[in-house]
Amino acid sequence: MSSSGPTQSSSDFDTALILANIESEQLPDGILFTEGDPADGLIVMGGGQIRYTAKTPYGEHEVLCLDGPIITGLAEFGSFGHRICDVTVKGVQKAARISGSDAKEILADESRLGVALRRLCLGTLEKKLRICNEQLLVYFNTPHTQTVDPRRTSGSFPAVKMEKPVDPREFQQLLDVPHLETSELLQLGLIKRTYAPGAKLTRKGERGDEAFFIQSGRLRVSLQIPGVGEEALTILGAGQIAGEMALIEDSPRSADLIAHESQLEVFVLNRVAFRKLLTGSIAGSGWLVSRIVSALCRRLADTILRSVSFFVLSGGGATGPQVLPDGDDDHPEDLEIIFDGH
Repeated sequence: MSSSGPTQSSSDFDTALILANIESEQLPDGILFTEGDPADGLIVMGGGQIRYTAKTPYGEHEVLCLDGPIITGLAEFGSFGHRICDVTVKGVQKAARISGSDAKEILADESRLGVALRRLCLGTLEKKLRICNEQLLVYFNTPHTQTVDPRRTSGSFPAVKMEKPVDPREFQQLLDVPHLETSELLQLGLIKRTYAPGAKLTRKGERGDEAFFIQSGRLRVSLQIPGVGEEALTILGAGQIAGEMALIEDSPRSADLIAHESQLEVFVLNRVAFRKLLTGSIAGSGWLVSRIVSALCRRLADTILRSVSFFVLSGGGATGPQVLPDGDDDHPEDLEIIFDGH
C-alpha cells in the first residue's frame, strides 16, 4: 500500500474481494433499517448511496449521506442491540450481509478476506466520523457563557515530558495481545511518551503521522465549537487508541487530542508501522487491528448520537439554542448534551 493511504481503487478492490467470497444480493431502494430494529452484523455495499436519518422533535435530521463502496451497521457493531438511525439505500446492485459472529471472526483473521474487511471498515469509519465531526461545527453561532481555561485550549501547557522506546512486554500487558510475539511488536517501532496535564498531542487541521495507545491517564478528544467553546467528543482511558483516523486516509486531524487533567502516558505508533498493520504483513496484526475497528465503532455511535443532540439543542439546525416545540423547553431524556468538556 502506498504512503498516501487507501484510495478509492483500494476500497473497490477490497469490496470486490469481500463480495466474491460472501454471498451477495441486490438491495431494493428504500428503507433498509428503521431506528429501533434489532441490529446484528454488517452489510458491505458495492456501490449506490446510503442515507442515515434520525427522528427529532424538529423533524427528520440527516446524519450522514454517503456513496459506496461502504459498510453499514458499524455504529451498532458490538455496542448496540438495535439500530440507532433510520437507514435508506438507493442503487445498491450488490451487497453482502455478514452476521455479527462471522464479522468478528473475519476481522481477526489473517487471511486476505480479513485484511480486506479490516481496511474497508477503517475507511468507512474514517469517512463517517469525519463528516459527523465537521457537522458538529455548524450548529451554533451564538455566544456561550462557559468559561474555558485559555491555557487548555491554546496548547500553552508544556507538551512532551519524556520519550523512550517501548518495552514490548508493557504493550502486551496493556492490550493483552495474544497473537503478537515480542519480535513482531519490535517491528512496530513503538515509542513511549509522557505528556503533562493539559498538553495538546495534536490539533485539528494538522497532518497526522502518529496514533496513540493510552497506557495510563486519560485523553480528551475535543472540538472548538463556534459560539460554544471546547466540546469533549469523548474521553479515552487505558488500553484505548486515538489519532488513528488521520493515518487511515492520510488526512488532516479532525479533532484536538489533549491530556485530560492528569499526566498521560501513551505508546506512539507511527504511519509506517500502521500501514504494515493494515496490509497484514505483521503476523498477528489482524487481532490488533480488529480491536481498533471495534473502538472506532463505539466512537461512531457516540458521535452520531451527539450529532442528533446538537441538532435538537440548536433548534433543528437554527443558530443558537432554541425552545423545543409545544412549549417543552427540556432536553429529551435520551439525549446527552455536554458543554463542560467532561
